[in-house]
Amino acid sequence: MALASALPSGIVRAQGFPSRPITLIAPSVVGGSTDVVCRAMAESVGRRLGVAVVVENKAGAGGSLGGLALASARPDGYTVALLPLATFRMPLMQKMAFDPLRDIAYVAGLGGFVFGLAVKADGPFRSLAELIAHARQHPGEVSYGHAGIGSTPHLAVEELAQKTGVQFTAVPYKGSNEALAALLGGQISVMSGTTEFAPHVQSGKLRVLATLGAQRAAAFPDVPTLRESGVDIVNESPFGIGAPRGTDASVVRTLHDAFRASLDDPMVKSVYARFMLPMIPMNPAEYEAFARRTVATERTTLARLGLLKKE
Repeated sequence: MALASALPSGIVRAQGFPSRPITLIAPSVVGGSTDVVCRAMAESVGRRLGVAVVVENKAGAGGSLGGLALASARPDGYTVALLPLATFRMPLMQKMAFDPLRDIAYVAGLGGFVFGLAVKADGPFRSLAELIAHARQHPGEVSYGHAGIGSTPHLAVEELAQKTGVQFTAVPYKGSNEALAALLGGQISVMSGTTEFAPHVQSGKLRVLATLGAQRAAAFPDVPTLRESGVDIVNESPFGIGAPRGTDASVVRTLHDAFRASLDDPMVKSVYARFMLPMIPMNPAEYEAFARRTVATERTTLARLGLLKKE
């Protein structure tokens, strides 16, 4: 009881947990929005649980390496990972040594990434229609950068090309920050990515042609969605925290409570605001149900695009 009463309001530990540092895997390069969000939450959660939460970056495979790491980690709560949508998609596209519905215990849904198509403000494209028209007249000339093969920004543009009958040239990068630098430097025509580009939109260097959600992004209320622009594509990307399957339910609840409480931390709130990320809290049962729905939805989308792996 003394231990519980010493913790912040609403946080109750599983007996004996945690007693040593926790590793939080950020499936991204250092400095991107995923990494920055992970580091803010790690600091907040560490304060609440009284142990260090150490961020370990594992970039690549479209953002799915956190899920892969959980499949081989001990189910003791000392290894957790941020799970982007690629966690559910990549094992459907290629052979990977994990199954998101078999190997992951879902701890907490936390937020969502906002995706959009950004171009240079002083460039030739002022609308998605202008971009599509130019790509139709000049096949392959319009290049777009994205944060990795199989990532949501990559597949969204591939589906856009398929539905509009145009040809783009895809340029994969290790993360959204690299794609952003390439756009600002004029190496690519378009960036398909998350809101790392938001400060440059606000400063007038970049323009957002469309966002990818079902509703207009609060960050860009004047920017139409792809659907509003006449292309029936919706890509939304809630993210959260997972642990290895088999982790004790009391440990999962301790982790859930700490990560959920981090959403009320002013420091974490400021990072979400910086990247214009919505907060989407889900408890373990809600997050696992979301995971199961998402795997089914991704399977349908990948089949439509001809990208399902051969069994």
